[in-house]
Amino acid sequence: MNDKDSIISRYHYNSAYIWEALPKTELEELQTNARIIKYKKGDVVYHEGAYPKSLFIIVEGKVKIYQTNEKGVRQIVYIYMKGEAFGHRQVICQQTYPVTAMAFEDTEVMMIPSEDFLSLLDRSYFLTRNLLQSLSIEFSVWVNRIASFARKTVRERLALALLILHEKFMQKGKEYLPVVINITRTELAEYVGVPLETLVRNLSFFKEEGWIHLNGKRIIIMDYEAIVKAIGEYPPSV
Repeated sequence: MNDKDSIISRYHYNSAYIWEALPKTELEELQTNARIIKYKKGDVVYHEGAYPKSLFIIVEGKVKIYQTNEKGVRQIVYIYMKGEAFGHRQVICQQTYPVTAMAFEDTEVMMIPSEDFLSLLDRSYFLTRNLLQSLSIEFSVWVNRIASFARKTVRERLALALLILHEKFMQKGKEYLPVVINITRTELAEYVGVPLETLVRNLSFFKEEGWIHLNGKRIIIMDYEAIVKAIGEYPPSV
């Protein structure tokens, strides 16, 4: 792992292996009573405060989770990718959802009833081990992101957000192709945690520097190295 990869791995993690690494019989057991549901971009999967009845695994697409403050301002907390599960923490601890989950793009999810998931969790060494490992790593990733965003400048936070999104939008098996980050300015502002006007102003700076290319809501990183340096964590050249 090079320096750049080690930096990004502190803020980006894909938990799809939890399910991919399960024995075939256990995966089939989870799928027995599961349903495949399709959501259009912007459709709500569940609302903040709702009681969990299922966990969800993304078959295609992406899902964002966000909180809304008393002023109605959204903060995107995380974006889940193909193969990842969400909603399982609340199923395990039997608490209401602290966030709203919404389709980030047209998305298909596998909805697994809570009782089926909990029943397998009681019996499966593999599922228990994978979940414990994943939750531990995800906790570190979330803490790193929250702590970093709290102390970085807006420009540094935007640079970091673009690098994280670059990993999330990279297509498996097509890493050699340019990565197109398909996100609205409003969503990016909610993810970075800044007003829209501030986000647009800083995106314009990145474009003027030649670091990114903008085409509508599409963003392509043109100078990955420069953006890595812009987050303020890249080790100096020797």
